[in-house]
Amino acid sequence: ISVTRRITNPILRKIAGIYNSAVNRLAYGIKVVILILGGILTLDCSESGSTARFILPVAAAICKNVSLVGSGRLPERPFSALCESLKSGGARFSSDKLPMTVLKNVNRGGRYEIPGNISSQFITGLLFALSLLNGDSQIHITGTLESKPYVDMTGKAMELFGVNTD
Repeated sequence: ISVTRRITNPILRKIAGIYNSAVNRLAYGIKVVILILGGILTLDCSESGSTARFILPVAAAICKNVSLVGSGRLPERPFSALCESLKSGGARFSSDKLPMTVLKNVNRGGRYEIPGNISSQFITGLLFALSLLNGDSQIHITGTLESKPYVDMTGKAMELFGVNTD
């Protein structure tokens, strides 16, 4: 499936550019990190919280020695709920705020717990990451899932690409 759409809103265009840059650096950087043992790939999320929330779990699922940095108020925002969830799969992080480095990656599918009263972007990032792991995974939402429509939308989009999100 290929969709091309021109983004006319300058703010959305900037966010899309930041996300695209981080994804491209991650895809390219995985090859570089494998070749340069001990090297650390740095992904700049700029001021984009959504980019950081999507990229952090994916980076933790596929490699270690990846640092995420941000600017503006992004470094003040906590990622502790997402980090705690990923730790249950073996991940380790240098911090629960940016800048942070993935010290050890997620190494297995399984049961991942995350609060329902946080941004759906954390859950979306977790869905993206868990789809990359071997074995089945289960996300257990504690409390009330406050942004269910966004999580459902992510699940439906992933299913279009062959990922079972039941």
